[in-house]
Amino acid sequence: MKKLLSAAILMLFIAASPLKAQNLKDVLNEYFDVTGQKKILKVETLTTFGKINQGGLEIPFKQITARPANFRVEGTFQGLTFLQTFNGTEAWTVNPFSGSTEPQPIPADQLKSLKIQADMDGMLWDWKDKGYSAVLDSTEDVEGTKCFKVDVTIDSNDVYTFYIDTESYLLIKSHAKVFMSGQAVESDTYYSNYKDVEGMILPGQIENRYNGVTGELIVIDRYEVDTPYPQSDFNKPAVAETPVTPGDN
Repeated sequence: MKKLLSAAILMLFIAASPLKAQNLKDVLNEYFDVTGQKKILKVETLTTFGKINQGGLEIPFKQITARPANFRVEGTFQGLTFLQTFNGTEAWTVNPFSGSTEPQPIPADQLKSLKIQADMDGMLWDWKDKGYSAVLDSTEDVEGTKCFKVDVTIDSNDVYTFYIDTESYLLIKSHAKVFMSGQAVESDTYYSNYKDVEGMILPGQIENRYNGVTGELIVIDRYEVDTPYPQSDFNKPAVAETPVTPGDN
C-alpha cells in the first residue's frame, strides 16, 4: 500500500509540474530572471551600435533608448544620414534618401510602434499597468525550438505574440499584427546570438521577416549602458542639425 501511495504521489507531482510551467506569471518570472530584468529596470539609457543589412546594402546605425520614453535612431549610407526621434509625445524623421532634408512629423498611426520601441522595460513587464492584456496561449515549435506562446493585445486591434524558449526562457521570436491607415500589417522578428551586457542578456542579431522573407538583418556590434544624452536629442531635429555618425561615442 505504501509503495502504491508513493507511486501515486510521484505521478501526481510529475503531472502537476507541467501545469505550473503553463502559468503565465511563472513563465514571465523565469523570462525576467534569465534576461536580467532587475538590472534593466535600473538602466537610464541604452545605446545600440550595429549594422542593418537590407537588400544587399549594409548601413551602420546607432539607436538610443532613454527613460522615460525617448527613442532615437540614425544611420549613414553613401554620405547621407537618416534620423528618427521620439520624445514620448511627438516623433520626427529626416530622410534624405526620399529627397528631403527637412524634419517631417511621423503620422499618428506610426507612433504606436515608436512608443513600444521607447519602452526600455519591454511590453511584457507590468503589462497590466500599461493597459495591455496578456495570455499564455499554448506551446509552439519555432524552427525546432519548443516555445511558450504569449499573446499581448495593446488595443482592440494590435496584437503581439512572443515565443519564449521552454528550456532557456530566452525570446526566440515575436509576431506583430498592427493596423496602420486601416490596413493590417504583419511581421515576424527573430532574436539570436544573445550577449551578456552588464548582467542583461540582449540579442546580438535581429532578423525581420515579412511574409516569410527577410526584410532586414540587424547585426549588433555592441551596447553601451547609461551614456548621458540631452533631451534635445529626442525632440524635433533642427534643420541644420548634423546627426552623430553611428559608431561614435
